[in-house]
Amino acid sequence: TFFSNHESDVDFIQYVAAAEGLATNKACDSRGGWRMSVRGTRDSPVMAYKGNVSRKKSLDGKAYCFQVPSGFLVARRNQWVFLTGNCGKSKACIDEAAWLYSKGQIDGILVLAPNGVHANWIDDEIPKHLHESVNVTTHTYYSQKAKTIKAKKSLQACLDAKGLAVLVMSYDALMTENGKNAAKSFLTKRTCYYVADEATRIKNPAAQRTKRALASSLYAPFRRVLS
Repeated sequence: TFFSNHESDVDFIQYVAAAEGLATNKACDSRGGWRMSVRGTRDSPVMAYKGNVSRKKSLDGKAYCFQVPSGFLVARRNQWVFLTGNCGKSKACIDEAAWLYSKGQIDGILVLAPNGVHANWIDDEIPKHLHESVNVTTHTYYSQKAKTIKAKKSLQACLDAKGLAVLVMSYDALMTENGKNAAKSFLTKRTCYYVADEATRIKNPAAQRTKRALASSLYAPFRRVLS
């Protein structure tokens, strides 16, 4: 039995049960809480879609299986269950990095991502998911601005920061001499949690970009590949 104050969460769990061929009951109690219970019998997966999943009329005319706050979708294909895009990869990494920082095992996060995407980590993901109690200093590396006084001061502040430091840069920036030096300085000065976001950008083992990313990652005790 699954309980929640949010009907959308119960709908999500009910859909997962239905995808496994389980018959369920869904109900709301007098206090507005929701409950989903597996009935104890296992029907075939085909039977699971004959009224077992609660449905609501779409407001925009599009078809949806269910709605959940995170916006991600659990899919099933060829007996494998997997998560689609926007499934919280960055949040999982930020949560783990914060936990490692609280244990004294890291004091830096280096994120490599495609150009443009890398800035989202500082602009959106870190402010949204990193707990406010963590003292964090961030720097977004841009190749075209790297030689400016402002950018140099920001990078140096990130290198020397007390607390947790976060440096994000694109894969393209890593291929520049200044970008390589910035990443090396950060990795050697701080104990880092290394994230390769959208890692299909370094899927070719013969490419120079892949070789440089792999070589730089050896400086970090914790490494995560996201795709």
